[in-house]
Amino acid sequence: MYWLLVLALALVNIGGLFSVALTLTKGAAAGGALETLLKLALLDAVSFWLLRQLRDR
Repeated sequence: MYWLLVLALALVNIGGLFSVALTLTKGAAAGGALETLLKLALLDAVSFWLLRQLRDR
């Protein structure tokens, strides 16, 4: 079960990085890219906390 969460986390991060790259290459304001990075950081923090809780069981 851990590998599913790790896989989902990796795929979300890859998608987020593509989103940031596309936002920046489109010439849009950097605010959209920063917002995406902040959402990814929050999602990573929650995911790592969840992984830690699952491992401690």
